[in-house]
Amino acid sequence: LTFLCGLVPIVGNLVSNTIIVFVALTMSVKLAISALVFLIMIHKLEYLLNSKIIGDRIRNPVWLTLIALILGERLMGIPGLILAPVVLNYLRVEMLTVEVPARREEVEVLSR
Repeated sequence: LTFLCGLVPIVGNLVSNTIIVFVALTMSVKLAISALVFLIMIHKLEYLLNSKIIGDRIRNPVWLTLIALILGERLMGIPGLILAPVVLNYLRVEMLTVEVPARREEVEVLSR
């Protein structure tokens, strides 16, 4: 059930987590709280691992990829989450290839 629900982004995880917590709640409150904490930790670990894997592929640091994923998801939802690594890589490549012109003060100091 969790695998099948996990195939649907965001909503699938919420559905499967809700079912798991409610089933655990029928057994005990402590078990339900433990299940909820465990599921939250698993999803946070998933975010970290996804950013590490994607960051390695596009040669960006994990923290930068994680920030891009979070910002993309917050700004545009699922499409933003998907596009964030692409936009991040594009910006990184552009920033590495653009030459910044020297300021007038630097030119005067260098010409002396």
